Amino acid sequence: MKKGTEKKERPPRPHGRFDFDQIRYEIKDDGTIEFDVKIAPKYEPVSINGKKAYRDKYTGDIYDQDAVIDLVNQLFSKENLSVYSTPPKTFDYCSFLRDRKQELINHWNEQYELEPGKNQIDHFFETYKGDTRVVVLFTDVEGSTKLSAELEPVTYNKIIKIFVLEMSLIIDNFNGYIFKTGGDSVIGIFPADVNLNSMCDLAVQAAMLMRSIVEDVINPVFANNGLPEIGCHIGVDIGNVTVDRHGARNIASFDEIIGHAMNLTAKIQSLAKHNEILLGRRLYEILFYRLQEQCTEVHFSQSDWSLWDPVEDKRYQIYLFSGKWPC
Repeated sequence: MKKGTEKKERPPRPHGRFDFDQIRYEIKDDGTIEFDVKIAPKYEPVSINGKKAYRDKYTGDIYDQDAVIDLVNQLFSKENLSVYSTPPKTFDYCSFLRDRKQELINHWNEQYELEPGKNQIDHFFETYKGDTRVVVLFTDVEGSTKLSAELEPVTYNKIIKIFVLEMSLIIDNFNGYIFKTGGDSVIGIFPADVNLNSMCDLAVQAAMLMRSIVEDVINPVFANNGLPEIGCHIGVDIGNVTVDRHGARNIASFDEIIGHAMNLTAKIQSLAKHNEILLGRRLYEILFYRLQEQCTEVHFSQSDWSLWDPVEDKRYQIYLFSGKWPC
């Protein structure tokens, strides 16, 4: 290897996600805590400057062994016996899919009328101001322009209404907010200032359920009622955004979320093909390793994707997520 071309190790991380595959603990009669911990197989032991550490096989990150031991001791102290996470509202996703399909069948002839009222996103804008970190999810209907040209307006409207309904229910189930809908598109926001790891996992699980509900719920019901099947495109990433009010005084005033993460995720989603879920590198690196195992890096041509990543000094990496619920 030529001088200057050696691959540099990432320095040990002072903080970040570290996954355990199995944790068992027992509180003894004398109050002491006995526990066994199995480190996730994504980590391999290495030596950095003579010190023991673990390398993440997926990201290349290095975790100092002493820091990992300190983390375990903190988790199993008397003051903190829980590993904090944010659970979804419904865990049984297969029942969720069956219930949604039955709901669509039972109410097929309804007009899906909605009363004006306070939106869920209002709570987000009341809680978050200025700069904050979020997971962003973009999804839309594949070929919606063609559908709008070929179908009667009432039929096209019903297709979009059902799509937006189902996507909104999924975002809500995974503790996200429906930021916007525009025509056939839906934007979900998952606050990540607290419980970062959980919110990243939840957003990807939401994307996985979105794909399943299109393939296994919406399309079969559409087919049984003489409507064309649809596809979707999904893009997800994480980053900092700014929450503020925009508009013109006495004309229009509205809450807005802007920032690089919003623009980047929109561009990532625009590259997705039929029913594909694409993830940005920053999100991929934070995911639980069992979700990472279902990701494959996508290599786009320079003309299709040229966004430069200053941290890695190369094009920003995008990953295809292939996970599917085994229902």
